[in-house]
Amino acid sequence: MWRFILRENAANYRRLMQAESDGERRLSLKLLVEAAERELTELDEASHHAHAAREVAVGRLLQVFLDDAVRMHKADFGNIQLYEPETQSLLIGAQRNFRKPFLDHFAL
Repeated sequence: MWRFILRENAANYRRLMQAESDGERRLSLKLLVEAAERELTELDEASHHAHAAREVAVGRLLQVFLDDAVRMHKADFGNIQLYEPETQSLLIGAQRNFRKPFLDHFAL
């Protein structure tokens, strides 16, 4: 939602800036456009960091679940496969003791 507002504000400021004949007012509008774009960039960067952190956290959580299941069943191997709807394929979310050929089969 905030991204939408920032984009709309920047677009409105640009339109106003193009129609403005007063140099001082144009400069003020240009500064507002730059501030909105800077805030959008910061918001996108924060979002990417949060997404990456979430992926790391999910990976760790899957590994903990897998370690517990392997230990509980006294298994030598184990994996958790996740379905990827976009590619209609399975991906290894966590694994224990599988060799590269098996893992490569599930690699993108």
